[in-house]
Amino acid sequence: MSAKLQVDATLIDPAGWRPKKSRFFLGDEELVIFKAEHTLFRVHRYFLGRDSEFFRGLFLCPPGKGGAEGKTEQSPIELYHVTAFEFECLIDFLYNGMYDSVSRPRTPIQWTALLSIFSRFMFDKIRVMSTNALEALSPPLNPVDRIILSMQFDIPHWLKPALVDLCMRQQPLSDVEGRRVGLKASLQISRARERFKTASTSADRAIQWVGQWCYTCNSHRPHASSGRCVNCNPGETIERDRERARLIVEDMF
Repeated sequence: MSAKLQVDATLIDPAGWRPKKSRFFLGDEELVIFKAEHTLFRVHRYFLGRDSEFFRGLFLCPPGKGGAEGKTEQSPIELYHVTAFEFECLIDFLYNGMYDSVSRPRTPIQWTALLSIFSRFMFDKIRVMSTNALEALSPPLNPVDRIILSMQFDIPHWLKPALVDLCMRQQPLSDVEGRRVGLKASLQISRARERFKTASTSADRAIQWVGQWCYTCNSHRPHASSGRCVNCNPGETIERDRERARLIVEDMF
């Protein structure tokens, strides 16, 4: 009996038990230190290497003469032309928010920062998440922001719809907006807006307005030749103007 008890005690003795290490038993070598502006980040390299072709290649580079960077606070991997805010948005997204955009909503500024860093550091598979989120914003991004982002980060399907919106907008480009898009683009947009305005005026004059009683709004309202009351059907006028602006944009840009 005592021998049996002795054997059992040996089997459950913590000092004599050494579990094997899983592939998920991460050591310090799995952590890397980055510097963006004046801020240090110590994060797992796995997420960055998994989703970014740039970081995957970076981690495969052999160390230089001064030793491997990213191991100590004195020799971090410096991220040039990346703001601390952009990198923090990236790490927060990879750690906390990739699969939980409902309970962790992001602002347009955060999504724009993510689009920027996804594009520059080749996060190709998840970049589309930022473009989809920006497209779904309500209210939407203003046309000038969409034009700039489309050209800066190669999103061609944003460009012409944004130009159409600018053609139809009542307010002309402001001085700030003009500086943002540049002189050449500002002049092209101004010419397109003038052409749209002229075309809209000519089209309105060509419509044969007929005074009829509208039973929807209960008043004597002008009707287009189609028989629709233009006050009760503003969408028809908007769609006609949008198509006119689209044709002008297709011709000029």
